[in-house]
Amino acid sequence: MQIVITFENLEEMRRFAGELAGDVKGKADSKKTAGVVNVKTETGKETKEQPETEESKAVEDVEDAAADAALEEKVYTLEQVRAELGALNKAGKKAEVQAIIQSFGVDKLSKIPVGKYAEVMAKAGEV
Repeated sequence: MQIVITFENLEEMRRFAGELAGDVKGKADSKKTAGVVNVKTETGKETKEQPETEESKAVEDVEDAAADAALEEKVYTLEQVRAELGALNKAGKKAEVQAIIQSFGVDKLSKIPVGKYAEVMAKAGEV
């Protein structure tokens, strides 16, 4: 079995992860009971409850891991990114800083979309 999920943006992924994990406040899906899962078809319609199998447990484990990863992703502010890149600049890595900024198709840090700040910080951490 292969599951492929495509998201348009980070917020859509977070919303999906939250739905997979249940209510963000920790409320579990009321339709789910021990040993039983609800199966949805590609059209999104729910079918009858079926006994939980090893395969469904594996899928649930993957979904839980995806939800955890989405919730743990760090959100950065422009000030934090600017400080990190400023520190690299002061350390004599001006060319590397420019390369990071230009890798996003822009010429200024302020033109990088907020949703890409985590990527900027990851690249800065590699320098």
